[in-house]
Amino acid sequence: EAAAAAKMAPKKKFRRPRLTKTADTTTTSVEKSMPHQYAIHGNAIVVSMLVHELHHLPGGVATETLDTIIAVSKNLLNCQYSEGLVEANPGAACTCVRAGYFMISSALTLGTMAIS
Repeated sequence: EAAAAAKMAPKKKFRRPRLTKTADTTTTSVEKSMPHQYAIHGNAIVVSMLVHELHHLPGGVATETLDTIIAVSKNLLNCQYSEGLVEANPGAACTCVRAGYFMISSALTLGTMAIS
């Protein structure tokens, strides 16, 4: 009897529920912004890798380039204070902040010699 009862019990499913397509404008705008978020994230990683490697070349990184990197990083980090962006798409704000920190961390790998 116990074996028959065990066969009758439904199996538990450990899957995520399927998302249903809705006409929600927020979901649509988030989906449309994903390629842009990927581009911001990817470009920030590329810049951080290049800055890290340019440090080893003769002449290093130009001061203007470093100033531009810091300015762009500051703009990306300030996205966390943009109420419109945070309310509309918090993932995009997070992507921008993460990209800003990638670029600042690359500038920090240059050490004190790049600053002076």
